[in-house]
Amino acid sequence: MRTRGFRYETQARWFWRFDRFLQAHPELAGEPVSVMLQHWSAARPTPNHVAECERVARALGKAQSHLDPSIELKRTDFAPTAAGRETMAAAVHL
Repeated sequence: MRTRGFRYETQARWFWRFDRFLQAHPELAGEPVSVMLQHWSAARPTPNHVAECERVARALGKAQSHLDPSIELKRTDFAPTAAGRETMAAAVHL
């Protein structure tokens, strides 16, 4: 796919942003990854940032499941949440 011009840089950018956040918050060094992701998600509660945090969590979970097959991947729930419905309602009324 790269020979056709596709670039696989998106996940690298997500991980770079997460890494930058962790470097700025050394107090999270001893915490589990899930807690780190919760703090990162709360740092900027915009819908795009929260979605990016969820994508990073899925990518990390997938990588962990490859290393340890006993880890189950969490199934993604695409049902809209209350916050998502409010955001969609606000976007419709613009």
